[in-house]
Amino acid sequence: MIETRKTICPLDCPDSCGIVETTANGRITRLQGDPDHSFTRGFLCRKMRHYADRIHSAERILFPQLRIGIKGSGEFERISWDEALDIVASEIKRMNRQYGPGAILAARSSHHTWGNVGYYISAYQKFINIIGATTTMLNPDSWEGWYWGAMHHY
Repeated sequence: MIETRKTICPLDCPDSCGIVETTANGRITRLQGDPDHSFTRGFLCRKMRHYADRIHSAERILFPQLRIGIKGSGEFERISWDEALDIVASEIKRMNRQYGPGAILAARSSHHTWGNVGYYISAYQKFINIIGATTTMLNPDSWEGWYWGAMHHY
């Protein structure tokens, strides 16, 4: 069954680009920019043009993996989601206990968290606050901003 529907980009850029998605039997077959989107007006960035290839790739990891060999050996075994969450939770607790909550640095880029998820109200920010991690100064500067400023001021 072929379906076409409107959606938005899942990559959390500030534009929240509009997408027209075509699927056949539950698989993405085509992605186009939505011409009715008020900001992007039909534009679709290069990251999204090959999104379906990544989603449907045979190499895509769909389940948690635990490294069982030395780093770089490529040796992993599949574990459950519950096991993975337990490992992450125990490591966060261990780091807080052994080194203090400031030992975990929550670093993120600036303008790539202004999109669908939200800026200060995102689940990421709430999680970081709960575990007491150190955060970096948010800096909205980007090479795009620098370039615009340089072109208009020199």
